Amino acid sequence: MAKAKAKGNLASVKVVGLAELYRKLDKLPDDVVGPPARRFMQRATDIVAASAVKNAPTDRGMLRNSIQTQIDSAALPKWGKVGTNTMTKDYAKVIEFGRTPGKPPPPPGPLAAWMTRKGIGLGGKRADGTEITPKKNKRGYYQLEAAFALMMASQGTPAKPFLTPALTTNKKKIRALLPIMAREIEEAAEQMP
Repeated sequence: MAKAKAKGNLASVKVVGLAELYRKLDKLPDDVVGPPARRFMQRATDIVAASAVKNAPTDRGMLRNSIQTQIDSAALPKWGKVGTNTMTKDYAKVIEFGRTPGKPPPPPGPLAAWMTRKGIGLGGKRADGTEITPKKNKRGYYQLEAAFALMMASQGTPAKPFLTPALTTNKKKIRALLPIMAREIEEAAEQMP
């Protein structure tokens, strides 16, 4: 059985019984067990990563493009991770889990850029139709940007999970990879001298 959990900007799968399997596999040489285990980890993390990319909300695609996999570099890998790169990890956490009310809002600049992409003007128009040039306040926010920032800080933002569902919806697919790994190990063991 596979159990899924998310922590920080990473998701992990714990396969119940895998520790016992690894104890048995430790009796075989790493060059027999390692390659099939590495392929299992790569296949499993690729499945979750592809689903996370599909699930991730997109504005500029930065979050989707940051999703990556990592596999234990040991001869017999014991873990695989799917997460976002360090450049987007804080952003990914806010998207995955939401922004808690009372937490600081995004910094000036990124929020204004997002508002502009969404068609939310930072300035406005006068009654005669001429544009109002937006001005920044002491904290570096434009007036309307400051209102959005204040709202985000006081109300928080809703979670838009993309990584946790990628893991939980693919548990059966990951479990289905175990017999493939077992078959590959058996085939490699049969070729041992």
